[in-house]
Amino acid sequence: MSLIRLISRSWESLVAWFRGDLVCVDAHGDELPAKIARRQLIRMIDEGEHWAAVMMCPCGCGEVIELSLSPASKVHWTLAIEADRPTLYPSIWRNTGCRSHFWVRLGRVHWVP
Repeated sequence: MSLIRLISRSWESLVAWFRGDLVCVDAHGDELPAKIARRQLIRMIDEGEHWAAVMMCPCGCGEVIELSLSPASKVHWTLAIEADRPTLYPSIWRNTGCRSHFWVRLGRVHWVP
């Protein structure tokens, strides 16, 4: 890796950290982790299959959001990861609790008005 590319990626990571972007972390098994950090989106993997994406609600309500990644599920999301920054499709719209509606694009939360 060239020095310029290394400096560029380091700068992007620093800016993302100060902005509060989500970072994708893998966890293996069929049970959700006991603790989920505020800036993490956890991709759950069991037997080589990505089955869920888990994160804390970005509104600060403290609720855990679990999204199915399995195409076999009637309702499921697509997760793409670029430089450890997740993108989810479609948007997340909580119909209980805080009722947040947002997109996750390259680790950033974009609120839907």
